[in-house]
Amino acid sequence: MSHVLTVWRAQYISTTGSLRYDTRARITWAISLVVDVVAGFWTFNALSSNLAQWQAAGQWALASHLWLLCLGAWAGISFFAAIAVVSQGFGNDQAILLMTIPIAPAARFRALYGLVLFTGVGNWIILANVVTGASLVMKLHWQALAWLLLLDLGVAVTVCMSMIATLLVLRFVLPHLKRTFIGLVIAVVCLEVALLLLRISGYTLHVTFPVQLTPVLTGVFCVLLLLTFMGPLAGILGKLYQQAFYMQEGRSGARAVLMLPGVRLLHLAWRRICALAWLSFSCLFYQSGWPCVV
Repeated sequence: MSHVLTVWRAQYISTTGSLRYDTRARITWAISLVVDVVAGFWTFNALSSNLAQWQAAGQWALASHLWLLCLGAWAGISFFAAIAVVSQGFGNDQAILLMTIPIAPAARFRALYGLVLFTGVGNWIILANVVTGASLVMKLHWQALAWLLLLDLGVAVTVCMSMIATLLVLRFVLPHLKRTFIGLVIAVVCLEVALLLLRISGYTLHVTFPVQLTPVLTGVFCVLLLLTFMGPLAGILGKLYQQAFYMQEGRSGARAVLMLPGVRLLHLAWRRICALAWLSFSCLFYQSGWPCVV
């Protein structure tokens, strides 16, 4: 674990140093802060007004919309986590240094997880906690703590699963696109046939829990899942990361990175536009009163 903490500390020193001495980094950070504040203020107002309507509709309606809120936050963060895995773990000097450090594969995967969680999507996690926490605490009081804990645990698991999915795609899908497409078509056809058979048979599965226990039970499941990924499976996932890294590095004989002026700012602006579009879609989805079942 000391190797992992050393890597995280080195990344923290590098980030603070770039903010102190790099003008482009300070401009990027300022743009990120302005966009986060604007998006957070707008989302806070929309969420606060909707929470009162959800409470008036009843406990089940409130729980259903809170589940949609968590799922929306997890989906958005998972998208940016996948981008962060590619940017933090492949094709740059930091990734090469991380791969050449003589540490165990499990420690290497944990180090990459920390880099993605804090450096890649850290600002989105803070924004989600501040906006959601302030809105829920004002309306739900102590009941909001369970949902905030569920949100954070779900984010931790979502980032880890996004990392695994990205590594699997880079290792097995990209080198074999034709086989992957054929396998995907077969899997979709099998799934459709299975769903059709279940519908014809009339089989239904009903599992109900009290509304208050649902986020607690889901949070416990997230903790167990995260401990499994970071514990027994960390070595296997670390070897998967090594194989994906070597596969990507071996795709081209010469590694050349084209860095044009303003590319980083354009990439940041595109990420913010995607985030604002997702927030707009989520708020319109909530305000439309779309029916959902937990």
